[in-house]
Amino acid sequence: MSHEVHEVPPAPREVRWSAVLWLRWPLALLGFVLVVWFGLFTLMLHWAREGSSHRDELGIAADPGAATATIERVDSVPGTALGRRWDRVEYVFATPQHPQMRGHSFVEQGRHAPGSAATVEFRRGAPEHSRLLGARLNLLPDPAPWFFGLLVLPGVFVLLVWLLGVVEARRLLAEGDAAAVEIVTLRLLPGVVPGVLLVRYRFRDRRAVVRSAAAWVRARSALGQRLQDEPRHVVAIHDRGRPERSRLAIAGDFLPAPRTSLPRAGSRA
Repeated sequence: MSHEVHEVPPAPREVRWSAVLWLRWPLALLGFVLVVWFGLFTLMLHWAREGSSHRDELGIAADPGAATATIERVDSVPGTALGRRWDRVEYVFATPQHPQMRGHSFVEQGRHAPGSAATVEFRRGAPEHSRLLGARLNLLPDPAPWFFGLLVLPGVFVLLVWLLGVVEARRLLAEGDAAAVEIVTLRLLPGVVPGVLLVRYRFRDRRAVVRSAAAWVRARSALGQRLQDEPRHVVAIHDRGRPERSRLAIAGDFLPAPRTSLPRAGSRA
């Protein structure tokens, strides 16, 4: 048994978080991008929609006034929006403080014709913000729920998968059996940044059965440096019940075991 195996504290061990946080780091990176970057992008889209015309619609609904408007012009909107076809309707109306106000809004196709009368809603304190009854000021759907469901929620799931893997790896390192390792192959994967080593190794479990396994290790990590400089000083920590599950480790991945003081000679129990 190698010197490194003797240096590994007996189970249960206190595992340093630095030994497991880089486990499956591409998953962590993907989850971070989906949750943080696309989460901020989703918020920006939502805030942009909350501005301008959508905010005006909320203002009209909060403090509505009503008047009779005369339709001046009706233009068909090409295609469909929100699952329906629409007309862009321009109109004029009057309020007690403003004898002539103009506005436009989007109405389902075919509801109004030039010269006809219609009811218009406006914001009492700012009648320049108005819309025909049942109309919309814009036809833009809110993209935030779509982006949230398609990108942010999967990102949360990816981060949870990564976190569960980290916790499981830490449990394995804390409770597993330590065995000396024979490195079969060690090579740097081309085109991967940061550098990653593909390690194939074998060890004997507690029943002396030879087990083979493979692992990806960051080349610049403490374990990666040890594999490249002193591969004989690396151990495999494997699950006692399922020895095919294993992880490479070094003594530095663990906190030193607490020392127990021996009773002095002649002391009473």
